Amino acid sequence: MKHRSYLVLCFCMVFGLSAYAQKVTMNLQQVKLETVFQEITKQTGLTVAYSRPTVDPGKIVSVDAKGEELASVLQRLFDGTDITFEIGKQKIFLNKHSVEKKDVGRTKRVSGLVVDVNGEPVIGASVVVKGTSNGTITDLDGQYVLDNVPVDATLDISYIGYTTQTLKANDKSLAHITMKEDTKVLDEVVVVGYGVAKKSDFTGSLNTMDSKNIVDSHKQSATAALQGTIPGVDIIRNGNNPGAGFNIMIRGQNTIASGGTGSMTDINPPLYIVDGIMLNSIDDIAPDDIERIDVLKDASSTAIYGSRGANGVVIVTTKKGSQGEGKSYVEYNGFVSLTQATHLPDMMNGQQWADYKVDRYKGEHWTEYMNGEADPSYEQVLTTQQYNNLMAGKNVDWVDELLGVAFSQNHSLRAYGNAKDMVYSLA
Repeated sequence: MKHRSYLVLCFCMVFGLSAYAQKVTMNLQQVKLETVFQEITKQTGLTVAYSRPTVDPGKIVSVDAKGEELASVLQRLFDGTDITFEIGKQKIFLNKHSVEKKDVGRTKRVSGLVVDVNGEPVIGASVVVKGTSNGTITDLDGQYVLDNVPVDATLDISYIGYTTQTLKANDKSLAHITMKEDTKVLDEVVVVGYGVAKKSDFTGSLNTMDSKNIVDSHKQSATAALQGTIPGVDIIRNGNNPGAGFNIMIRGQNTIASGGTGSMTDINPPLYIVDGIMLNSIDDIAPDDIERIDVLKDASSTAIYGSRGANGVVIVTTKKGSQGEGKSYVEYNGFVSLTQATHLPDMMNGQQWADYKVDRYKGEHWTEYMNGEADPSYEQVLTTQQYNNLMAGKNVDWVDELLGVAFSQNHSLRAYGNAKDMVYSLA
């Protein structure tokens, strides 16, 4: 009896292995999936069992096999899908692979310590779940605690001047994070006083605007390009006439204005330094000629200029010729724009204005019209010229006349480079 059971078991194992090892040969290009199933049944005698919501028999596929094992062909046929197969004694069963989602919806608490390379706590470092608004900052001891963190989430740890670190929520490194300095930011060169210094060596308050941002603003002056880009710096026009300049006030008014009116149009301006030369304004410098603008805002950064820098310092570095290449370049920048005022008031025409004058006259002389007297005539309430224009049908919308479509354009041409013992830049 034991021998008979053993033989039956061996027979089943051999049959199962032989079903997997069956080889098929086919070359079917751009055919329906059910055609492939029919060919497999024809060669192996195994029918393919599946449900239509799981498998689309009308899907177009291509199969090229020459004496290849059945299991290998099926593996290639369903590669990249969620369909699994099982080869039985008489059938091939196709099923949808069920992914066990153990971690979906689960959250955890994440906590730890953030320090720099010297082991000092980093205060105010940001710890945020990537792609969400769920985050926190480190306290005075560099400690942080963040709740409701999905177990499969990713966290970003960042701080100004340090490289942002990205860690998984289950990473053990979250318990003790060491922030590394961002050398790319610290090695940036800034203009200070009459020279330059590394940003890592500069402790004052400074903001910089480079040439690309100035040109991309499409403003007619460099001062206008600075509007709204630097915190603590207020820039307004000093007049409404075309071509009017700008007033700059850095961190408020720090000295008594010479005019004494106290208005924004009567302030002591900052000190302007253009390539080491003190100027009263930079309105006449074309934006395309400027390489960068540095704004020094606090006392420590402006101390080298003495009382002249009490209202801040604006340092302008213009473009220079290239060095060391022995080549010449020609650079052109230009733009054309059309500007039109919007949200304008709806003005009255001539007839409406004349009726308004009549109603106003009746209101001012109401005692004369208490008993139903006739309305005053247009001749009575209008001047001779106004009456003649009304009768002639002349109407002028002064808003349209004054605020039409404004056409403006700006073009600049610059040639720069170097020759033997000479660097040049012409604009």
